[in-house]
Amino acid sequence: MIQVRYAQLDWMDDEQFNHYLAFVPKKVQDDIKRFRKIDDRKSKLLGKLMLLNTLIDDNKVYLLDNLDLVDNQKPAIEGWYEFNISHSGNFVLFCWSEIPVGIDIEKQQENITSEITSWLHPVELEHVINSSHNRKCFFDIWTKKEALLKNTGCGLIDNLNEINCVNLKVKHNHRDFYFYPIAFHPDYSAHICHTMESEHITIQAFRPESLRTRG
Repeated sequence: MIQVRYAQLDWMDDEQFNHYLAFVPKKVQDDIKRFRKIDDRKSKLLGKLMLLNTLIDDNKVYLLDNLDLVDNQKPAIEGWYEFNISHSGNFVLFCWSEIPVGIDIEKQQENITSEITSWLHPVELEHVINSSHNRKCFFDIWTKKEALLKNTGCGLIDNLNEINCVNLKVKHNHRDFYFYPIAFHPDYSAHICHTMESEHITIQAFRPESLRTRG
């Protein structure tokens, strides 16, 4: 099973940000404060609050102190589930699973430049060009690629244009990976990448106020 929580930046005002920042360990606070823009800070904090909420549900809140970054800045907690966080625009997504998982969301707003399309496989590029919704098609493919990279923890790779993510299944490094689309808003693309086929996914909204009654 893959479990997903999502939050929106406009669910947290500046005063609430300062209040909920105190809910996470100091090293997490310091990492969040490195970002200059308040929206970036809110995105980071909401992701960590969803992680905290999940740990509380699992009666393992003490593990938050073990939060670390491993391969290519992938967040991990030793002795707990695999998890991943992504944010774009007004949305922040958090997911966790018993085996490695990657998630990515992108707002379909940026211009599609030749530099970006150079990362596409020829089949992907043709698919985008021939689509009647080029922008959505591109970001659907791009979120698959990002989710795959986040699943494997390998970061951006030089041969990304050799990986064809047009379909919902791709073989990478002799392993099969499966993509699961998540629909939150027509202006956003989002995908989960997992190594299990036909995996059940649960999606739940998260609001910071839910932490108040959890001690």
